[in-house]
Parts: sequence; C-alpha cells; structure tokens
Amino acid sequence: MELSNTPDCKRQNHRLAIMQLVILLGFTIAVLFRFYYRGILQKAPYPYNSFLFFPADAFNDFFNILWGCWDGDPYNISKIQRLGGYFPLAYWIGYVFSYAIDCRWQFYGCIVGIFLAVLFYCNLKAFRSPQRSWIDTLTHACVFTLLPYPVLFVIDRGNFDILMFIFTAAFLSLYRRGYSLTCAIPFAITIAIKAYTGIFILLLLAEKRYRTIVFTALLVALMTLGSLATFHGGFQANVDQYIASSKAGVALIGDGRVYCFSSSLCSLLFVCGHFFGISLNNCPEFFRFYTLFTICVPFLLLAHFIWVEKTEWRRVALTVLVMILLPYSSGDYRLLFLFFPIWLFIQKKEVSRYDSWYALLFGLAIIPKPWFIFLIPGILNNVFSTNSILNPIILMLLVGLLLAEGWRERCKTQAQENKQAFPLS
Repeated sequence: MELSNTPDCKRQNHRLAIMQLVILLGFTIAVLFRFYYRGILQKAPYPYNSFLFFPADAFNDFFNILWGCWDGDPYNISKIQRLGGYFPLAYWIGYVFSYAIDCRWQFYGCIVGIFLAVLFYCNLKAFRSPQRSWIDTLTHACVFTLLPYPVLFVIDRGNFDILMFIFTAAFLSLYRRGYSLTCAIPFAITIAIKAYTGIFILLLLAEKRYRTIVFTALLVALMTLGSLATFHGGFQANVDQYIASSKAGVALIGDGRVYCFSSSLCSLLFVCGHFFGISLNNCPEFFRFYTLFTICVPFLLLAHFIWVEKTEWRRVALTVLVMILLPYSSGDYRLLFLFFPIWLFIQKKEVSRYDSWYALLFGLAIIPKPWFIFLIPGILNNVFSTNSILNPIILMLLVGLLLAEGWRERCKTQAQENKQAFPLS
C-alpha cells in the first residue's frame, strides 16, 4: 500500500488539492491578466495593471509609523492622516522601531523575512504527515506561503498586521496546548496593538477560562497606560490627544476612504449602495444601525458556541470570519487570519459533506480577484475592484456553511440522546 492511501491522508490531500489548485489558478490568472496583458501589452496605468495598493505608497503603512513616531508624539492631531488611529502599544513599538529609521529598508526586510519564516514553518507543520512525502509537504508549504493574496498584500503595505499575525499564532498555539496564563501574553499584545483580535475572547468565554481573561485584561491595561505615559507631553496630554485622534479617525470612516481594499461587510454595503444610487458617506443612521449590529453579533456567536458549536476548528473559523467581516474596514491583509482555520480544517479527522465547499471557499478567499476595476467619485483612494464585493460574500458563505453544519450536528446529537433516553418511543 502506498503511503498516501490511508483514509486520513486521502481526505487531507483532497482538501489541500482543491485549495492549492484554486491558489495557483487565481494567482496565475491575476498576474497574466493584470500585470502582463493589461500592464505590459496594453500599457494600461494603475489601477488597471495591478491587484495591489498604489505603487507610490508601497510599504508606507510601516514607514509612516516610523516617521510619525520617531519624536515620541504619535497622537499629534496633525498626524492622523498618515498614522490612522492605532492603539498606544502600536505607536510605542513604532517608536522603538524608529531607531532603525536610517536603515529602514534592511530592517523592514528582516521583519518580512521573520514573518515569511513563521508562516512557512506553520504551513509545514500543518501539512506534515507521516503518510505524505516531504516533497509534497514542501510544495504545499511553498504555495501557501508565497502565493496567497493577503501575504502579498500585507508585505506590499507593510501593515502591522504582520506582527498581529505572528502574536495571534503564538496565542492560539499556547491556547490549544492548555497554557492558560502564558497564552494571555501574546493575546494581550495583539489587543493592545489593534483591538479587533479581542473577538478571540469568545473562545475563552465558551471554555470558561476566566483567569486567562482577567490576566489578559490586566496586561492590556498595563501596556496601554504604560505606552501613553512614555510619549512626549506626559500621560494626561496623550490621553487627550488619543481621544481627539480617535474622533478624527471616525471621520475617515464616515467619508468612505477606508473602504478601498477592504473585505468587511460594511465596505460591501458601501460599494453596493453606490451601485444603487444610495450614498452612505457620513450617514449617521447607517452607522448607528451598523454599530448596534456589530455589538449584537458577538453575543449571538457566544451563545452559539455555548449551546450548539463544540468543534474547535469551526469555533476558530467563525471567530476569524466575524473578526474580518464586522469592523467598518478590514484591509485585505486581514485575510491572513484565515490561515488559522485553514490549518485546523486540513488537520481535522472527521469527514463532512461540506469539506469540498469549505476548501473551495477558503481557496477563493485568499486569491486576488481584481477582475473588474471601478472608481467611486468624490472619495480619496477611490479604487475599488471585484475583491471588495466578492471577498465579503465568500466570507459570509463560509459563515453560513459553518452555522448550518453546527446546527445539523447539534440536531443529530440531540436526536441520538432522545433515542437513548426513550428507547421504546
């Protein structure tokens, strides 16, 4: 019998084959169509010759933070356009990194190298199997490390989601191995950089890991307050400037400029509203409704985890999908976090009727899909593509499949329990 003919390995190979085929085809089509056909043959200008961000702004999510933090005054209101509204620890890290500003290209290259090494190692570990040859494992790991769209996009932007991904990987690894307090350290770091990873607290609540939650909260408070205290002007001045910068950041959301290259549900509604002649720019009624919606969804998801969903990989998948979909804007680099449920999905032993659909949708979610480009007048950074429409739809389809399978298994389990309790009925 060949090594790859065991049932578990055949199922894993089937899932991997579907995703790898989608990634290879998606990357090849995007490069041939955008870069070669439109860019080289037709000599079309940006954005028609690329699926990445504005070339003149390459890597500037990283470099702007270095330039904005070197003086220890990141919350100066005049810097909001360049820096955005990150949490204090992000700017403290930017301040530390700014000491390498004279060799910033080499320094950024080192960070990218570390990120790719971590991603490659995690891919290798997820795809490794005693029944699979090393050649096959290396091939899968290389494809999943070098070709997915969110990997290329996060490197092109230089966004701090590179750091978020590394620390979240550490958190989930420690969390799954039962290190209740140790896992709180990388978890707290991610929340103190950008708050959106706080959604993973649902996993802790569902398993009643209250000590981890309390320890995480204390660490986040310590990192946040400590960072504010070290900035220029002192603690109180930076708190005031932080509040002012946050309000200015809300204005950027209201005028629509953050929806470019975004995979959130809000960006989908914004783009669809444009096509139907409905402007959501600075629409307070819409943002009030959407804010209420984003508050309610995590509570509903927690209830689903407590009473319905008990399978780990589906819990992680739903948490990551909600984390990407719910914010007003989720840059396409945030699709990186889909690697976590993908790895668990590949490794799972149980068979599902939805496995092929999961593999197809996961593959589609991490390939570039800039098949059509359209501009929305009156918005800064107004380049939109089919990515902005298809990514949220694909993610919502995944949510629907995961919820459907969870409820189906719950009903099946309930029926079996009833049959055992009332065998003669």
